[in-house]
Amino acid sequence: MDSPTVFLIDDDEAFLKVVTSLLSSVRLNVEPYASPKKFLDAFDVQVEKIKNGCVLLDIRLPEISGLDVLERIKQNPLCPPVIMITAHAEVPTAVRAMKAGAFDFIEKPFTGQSLIDIVQRGIESDRQKRGTTRQNRTLLIRLASLSKREREVLNLVVAGKASKQIADILSISIHTVDNHRAHIMTKMRTDSLADLVRATVSTMNKVF
Repeated sequence: MDSPTVFLIDDDEAFLKVVTSLLSSVRLNVEPYASPKKFLDAFDVQVEKIKNGCVLLDIRLPEISGLDVLERIKQNPLCPPVIMITAHAEVPTAVRAMKAGAFDFIEKPFTGQSLIDIVQRGIESDRQKRGTTRQNRTLLIRLASLSKREREVLNLVVAGKASKQIADILSISIHTVDNHRAHIMTKMRTDSLADLVRATVSTMNKVF
């Protein structure tokens, strides 16, 4: 995975420079935007190749409000965690933003360390989410490689049916059921029945 990027959106040029310098000092890539429209244009271009990291988004922005920007980018399931930047009087708005999908908010004025800490938490959250997404995609590909009969057997295995029960339901021999199970475990790259069930349950509905 590429080095994390912090997307920083704030119309205060001086603030952008200070925060960019601070985050760069701890070896984070920063993409600063004084214009929310320019950020959205860049975000839309990336589509499914959105960089990993997090978004630092000021609530009070010209052209488009921070809440509107949040709503727009959260439509993409790969959107990194969004941390809202707020002034004291805007805390209730920040709380509403979190209910709308923001990861967290930080209130001005804040210390450099508090900003770094919350950014690092956002980046770690994104890393974990993307790891889970990659794992699910891999499992979906493996599930899709199963034949129709193998899918039927797998459904019954996950439902807790024994080989004899599966054989009776599908009107096939126990030997055939066991062969199917062996092929399924090979394709799913699992070593035990328990592993097979765990690997399947969380993603099965996305295929069948």
